[in-house]
Amino acid sequence: MNRRRMSLIQWQKMNRRRMSLIQWQKLNRRLMSLILWQKMSRRLKSLMK
Repeated sequence: MNRRRMSLIQWQKMNRRRMSLIQWQKLNRRLMSLILWQKMSRRLKSLMK
């Protein structure tokens, strides 16, 4: 029983870690898209000149 509880706690920790990892990836993607958008806007501005 005790061992099972321990494994359950460990599993919850792993799950939490996985969730945070997914959230971090989402944030990373957002940042990447932002950087790409800034680069594109710069190119557009340079083209407009």
